[in-house]
Amino acid sequence: MKKSFLLLFTIFSITQYSFGQNITKAQTYAALRQYENAKTEIDQVTASDKGAKNAEAIYLKAQIYTAITLDSTLTKKYPDAKQIAFDVLKMYLTLDPKYKFLQADNYGVINTLYAISFNDGAAQYNLKKYAEALNSFQQAVNLSDMMIQNKWSKIAMDTSAILYAGISAQNAKNDDVAIAMYTRLVDKEIKADGYIGIYEFVVDYYRKKNDADYPIKNDAANFQKYIAIGKKIYPEDNFWLASEMESVKHKGDFSAVVNTYESMLAKQPSYAAYFELGNTIYDYLYPKDTTKVPQNREVFEQKMIDAYTKAANAKTDAGIPYFSVGNHYYNKAIIINKTYNKIRNSKKPEDVKMRDELLKQSNNYVDQAITAYEKACDRFASNVKLTVTEKFCYKNSVSALIDLFKDKKSNYKATTPEYKKYEDMEKKWTLMYDKLDKMQS
Repeated sequence: MKKSFLLLFTIFSITQYSFGQNITKAQTYAALRQYENAKTEIDQVTASDKGAKNAEAIYLKAQIYTAITLDSTLTKKYPDAKQIAFDVLKMYLTLDPKYKFLQADNYGVINTLYAISFNDGAAQYNLKKYAEALNSFQQAVNLSDMMIQNKWSKIAMDTSAILYAGISAQNAKNDDVAIAMYTRLVDKEIKADGYIGIYEFVVDYYRKKNDADYPIKNDAANFQKYIAIGKKIYPEDNFWLASEMESVKHKGDFSAVVNTYESMLAKQPSYAAYFELGNTIYDYLYPKDTTKVPQNREVFEQKMIDAYTKAANAKTDAGIPYFSVGNHYYNKAIIINKTYNKIRNSKKPEDVKMRDELLKQSNNYVDQAITAYEKACDRFASNVKLTVTEKFCYKNSVSALIDLFKDKKSNYKATTPEYKKYEDMEKKWTLMYDKLDKMQS
């Protein structure tokens, strides 16, 4: 679509109505660019029943009001000129089935109104006047649709106007209009720079409508439709998996969530999906709301460890999966120690027996945590381009190792070889922590 046009007036042959002289006056004023006088004359003509049904007069009125819209002084005086021009153009199209005046004018009014609407939308958007920008871009879309439908334009779809109308609607928090615009692009499976966010917005919109408690309606069909299109056009985007998971999670059946992940991973295994599964189970096992008690903990713990291990195998420079495993075993040891501390001084035989078992379990979890943290540190140390998150996990892995070796050391007397061994490991990781602290400061 062109974005600017010069509006030219064509003097059409006068139909011999009684108001023909007034049309001539309006045309003459318009040709002389005396648009306010032209407006006065054409308003008088079209105020009559006969004038309101005369295609030539109505098209001339559309021309004059479009010209007023282009005049910076007059458009301030007549701020509704653009809307009137648009409405009058639609009226004209119903009066002249062959569009002879529009064609004789080389589609001047419709092209110019399109350019004005588009440019107004861009200016309003840049000023963050999103609701106003939406109205302007929607008007541009309506005009371009009209041109395409009547084959006055050679393009199949005005993707620019539709895109900006959708973006403006989204920023104006008018999601229903945004979805009406975006789905026109997504249904055509258009792929371009920046379009991935549009596909994600559409999927998320219908995911919310697919939730059982959504106030409007369920829309599982569209959710599945646009998930499929998203996977087809942007197969590497993890958003589709996350959306499907959110939809399943909302139903409250955590086993179904894990089963859905595992089903997808069987078809298309990837580091991202394994890692996401591990994180999902981790959040379930260690919820922020401590009043929630996870069910089938042992089963899900093993599935989590398996997921993190497969993620680490899929991406051999990734240290975060091992860091997460280390956190899990560290948490397990802490939970055991809380129970142990309650009975550590008890003399009851059953408590003594339980205490020994708990200590054994705690030591086992500590050893597994150490192994996982050390693997994480090995990977972090060999990666020269750590992300901010990886640097954070690296430092916390080292911090955990210091605490764990200090805890191991405390179980032995200072004169024993074991004490010296764990003290040396504690010193090693303390030096590493200081080094990382200096590097990151």
